[in-house]
Parts: sequence; structure tokens; C-alpha cells
Amino acid sequence: MKKLFTKRLLAGIMSLILCICVAGVAAAVEPRATATRTITVDTNTVVGEDYAGVGNNHWTSLYVSGMNDAYQTMNEKRTNVIKPAYMRMLFMPDWLVDTSLSSAEQQWEWENGIYHFENLEVVNFFQKVKMYKESGTDVIINMGARVDYDIMDWFPVKDAAHSEGGTRGAPANLEAFAKATYALFEYAWDEGYDNVNMLSWYNEVNGGNYEMYWDKPMYWCTMIKKTHDEFKSHTYKGVNARDKIKIFGTELSGLIDEESIPIWMEYITENLVDENGEPVYDYYSCHHYPWQKSYESIYEAIEEMGNTYSGVWTNEIGARTADGKQTTHSGSETFVSNYKYSEAAMVILQSNAGYGGAACWVVGPDVAPAPMGVNFDIGLMGMWSYPFRDMSTSHNYGFRSLMMRYIPKHSKVYKNTVASEDILCAVYGIEDNNQNIEDMTVLLDVEANSSQRELTVNLGSKMANRVLERHVYYYPKADKEGWEWADVTYPDGDLMPVTDKVLTADQNGNITDILPVDAHCMIVYTTLDEQVQICTNKSIVKVSSNGTYDFDVTEVYGADDKSVTWSVYGKSRSDTNGGYNWTTENCGTIDQNGNYSAQGTSAGDTVSIKITSNYDPTAYTVIIVDIV
Repeated sequence: MKKLFTKRLLAGIMSLILCICVAGVAAAVEPRATATRTITVDTNTVVGEDYAGVGNNHWTSLYVSGMNDAYQTMNEKRTNVIKPAYMRMLFMPDWLVDTSLSSAEQQWEWENGIYHFENLEVVNFFQKVKMYKESGTDVIINMGARVDYDIMDWFPVKDAAHSEGGTRGAPANLEAFAKATYALFEYAWDEGYDNVNMLSWYNEVNGGNYEMYWDKPMYWCTMIKKTHDEFKSHTYKGVNARDKIKIFGTELSGLIDEESIPIWMEYITENLVDENGEPVYDYYSCHHYPWQKSYESIYEAIEEMGNTYSGVWTNEIGARTADGKQTTHSGSETFVSNYKYSEAAMVILQSNAGYGGAACWVVGPDVAPAPMGVNFDIGLMGMWSYPFRDMSTSHNYGFRSLMMRYIPKHSKVYKNTVASEDILCAVYGIEDNNQNIEDMTVLLDVEANSSQRELTVNLGSKMANRVLERHVYYYPKADKEGWEWADVTYPDGDLMPVTDKVLTADQNGNITDILPVDAHCMIVYTTLDEQVQICTNKSIVKVSSNGTYDFDVTEVYGADDKSVTWSVYGKSRSDTNGGYNWTTENCGTIDQNGNYSAQGTSAGDTVSIKITSNYDPTAYTVIIVDIV
């Protein structure tokens, strides 16, 4: 653990302020009764041996137009702060094709292993992969999804698709599809992206995203077997290529109480096997959204799924609005969830049922320059448009970040018992070879309550005298229409909730806390060091060529040493391919007081300034300067 003197002092001051505020309120209203809540953690009973963590889905996003490298550094900074455990990234087969060729020429190249990694879509895709490597995020490549019209004449099975003009058709040549998939992974590894280590296909194939005119599960199994065999046939730097990846045998949508799920799951279990009867896949993936279902039915279905099939991940999870509507939308706003229907609640239920990981739906929005800073469409997926908001209103960033950053990757999930009807809990731990707990995180979803509640968490004797930090996310308050913004404001919209309290377990491993009043919230107690976050007075500014601007650091969270180093990161030029050209020349200069001079820049340039923590050199923030 880092030195906690500063945090203890801050926690003491905050506690004093809180006491004064509470005293003031108590003078005006009747005192609230204190109720007790207890959580008991059994670190000797493990319900999940290897929880991958919480990640997200990165769909096609801003790969093609309107983006530039300077703005991309803002996305890199955001990702580096929250550090998702893994990212499921869609890859479209047409990105490997020279679509300027005739259909016959395209097909010939595809079937003869000629791929175009220089295509702009591929270049931009791997720019995102690079971002995730730097944040320590593993990547699932989801191969397939939709068939672009440019390759419609030859890629899908003829006349197989029944919707959307054939854009959901399965690949006709499975051998060529398998070879292209391996070639994509080999290219990633050659480029140094060893975080590309998982593979899935298409999306929610039981819901019409994998159209065939005969037995879809059979064709699905054939496709995966051929890809499995293709990877097995290659050795990469002395390692069998199949051993370098994990494969998801399903990409389904629904809970086990829905008719198609057990049909598909049983078929995959029995038929997606090799000649020895051994599975050719490593995990299952089922997407869960609690649409119009009771909490009890969701809980029972998740528990049954975990008990029936080992190795289930939820590579899409959703929440539910106050009026019961689905929340598959991302945008940048939280579509507010009732207690027990939040994404945190879904993660908690699934973790306790032995699931292997969870990915939210969906990453967004990227920080993009105008005109895409007003609205953007996910593009080649042909999906709906999301309203773009400045990141200062991005509550999704706030609540998802806590789960992604502070649930340890590849942790054990311990059994816990909650003596309360208004708290959901999951507990994660990292152990050494002697079963000593190196780090622990307790994740809570807490219902709003007008009474003051004292919470005791019995972490067990292994956690005696350990120090944990508390982070709280307050959900926006819901109304019958769905949502309204919370009273709570954070000092920076691009800020993950910071440590607001430091708790030390007693000699029996107990921590005691007072829960927030009148607020539906997510609470994290963790031994993990707080993420260093740097806040500045501006995130995006316009500066005239040869003009100046003075920037300030307003706060540094999670660091005893709050000093920083300023640097000009580089710029994108507007005179090249869509702005995708990074240079460190003629970017202007900045001194160590944050005084920037745009000398040498030209109108149309976009400069990225980097501010790095001296306490933790891996932590940084960026400022975007549009030269006008």
C-alpha cells in the first residue's frame, strides 16, 4: 500500500465536515434511527476460481472518418484511467479486402490468403488495440457480425440471409474464413499486440445475426472447428497458436429460462468437440439484459446458468430503467437503473453464480472533433445513432470505471452472506501461493434508504488490520420517465470517483462504515491503490496559430506527491489522410508551469498536451488544443 498519511488526514477532515453537516441537519429535523447491516465473507469458500474482471464492448466506433490522432490521445487517457479488464472488439471481414477490385478479384485474393492490413479500417482498429495494450486490457476479437455490401456477392452463403439484405449472412467458405482469422491474429502478434488473446464470432446468433437456410448450430460448430484446427496447424515463436488464445463457443443473447438458450447450449456442449470428444472451445458467452423480468426470475436464471454450465461469461450486460425499459443504449449518459437492476447488480449476481467475466454494453462515446462531436453513428454496423455529449456529462464513465478499475483481474470470488434486503454484494480476492490474500475488493449495490445505516463487513481473519479505501458512485435519481441527473456533481466529468474514506479492519477483520442516506449508490471497498487522476482547468481549447494559453492543474487525486511534468505530445495534421498523421514537429511549446505557446503551428492542426504524474509516471491526462 502507498503511504496513507495524506489520505488519513483528508478522511479525518471530511469526517469532521460530515459531522458538522449532520449536526446542522439534526438541529432542523428529527434524528433518524440507525439501522444495522452485516456482510460476512467466507474466504475459505470460493465460488469463482478465475474471474477475468469487468470489461466492455468496443464496436466499430470512429474508425473511418472524423477522427484524428490528437483526439485519440484523449480516449487513450480515459482508457488508461479505468483500465478495463478486457474488451470485445468487432472486426469486419471486409476490412481485409480491397473493395476497389471486382467481386471476382476480391474473392480470389481472399481465398488465396491475400489480405490488406494497410486498409484504413485495419489501421484504426489496431490503434484502438494499442490503446488497450497500454491500459493492460485483453482483447477479444469478434470476427464477423455484418457483411458489407461491397463483398455481398461472394462472402456470405447464397440466399441464406432472411433480413437486412443479407448483411447478416454466415461465411460461405469456412476454410478461407478460418485462414483469414488466423492471419489477423498473427498480424496482431507480429505488431506486438500480445493482448489479442481471445476469439469469438458474430453476435447473438440465436437472435438472427447469423443467417443460414439450414441448421445454424451445425454450421456454427463447423465454422469454429475449422478455425480451431487452423490455429492448431500453426506454431508461433515456438508455441502452438491454439494455445495462445481462448475461444468462446457461443455468442448468445438471453437467460437460461428462454427457449433458445438451452437448445443452443446443449447442442454446442455435445457437438463442438474434437475427434476425442474434447471441447474445442474454452468458454461460453451469453448476453444478459433484465428486460421486464422480476428480480427473482433473473436471480434464479443466472444461478441456474452458472450451476449448469461452467465457464460462462456475459460479454454484454445491461441494466433497466426506472420504468422497466431496457438500457442497451450507451451514449454517454446513465439510463438510470432501479436498485437490483443496475449493471453492478448484474455483475454481482453473475460473480456469485461462478461466471467468468462481464462486459458492459457498449464503449462510448469516443471524444471526437466536430462535426462528429455533435452526433455520431456506429457506422458499418448500421446501428442507431447515439447523442454525443461532452465527457463532462459522462456518468457511464463514472459508474463503470469503479468495477473495471477495482475488481482485480483473474481473482477469486468468495462466498458472502448479506443480512439485509437493501444491499447486494460480491467479494473478489487475489491470493499468493500460500493462500494469503494480497488484495481484496468488495463491490456493493446499495438501495436508497432514508434511515441512517451502519454497515459491518466481516472480511475474515486473513484481512485483520488491513487498510481499505472507499469509493462511491451515486446513481442519478430516477423518476417515472426514466431518469434525471443526480444532485451529486464531481469536480471533473472525466473523473472516476475518488477515495472518500479510509477504513482499517480490526483484529478480527471487521470494517465498519456508515452508508449514504437517500441515495442509490455503488460502493467499492478495496485494498488496491487509488488510481492517480489529474484534473486540469480545461480539457479542450481553441488557440490561434502563434497564440498562447495558460493551463493549470486543479487537483491530483491518489498521489502523495502532486507534482506533474508538462509536455507537448504531438499533433495531427489536416492535410493528410483524414487527419490520421501524427507528428511532433511544429507543435508549439509548453513550460513546466503549463504556459503553452502555439508558435510554429498552422490553422487546422490539433495538438495534444500531456501532463504526467511524477508520483506515478504511468498516470497522465491530456489537453486538446485546436489551432484556429
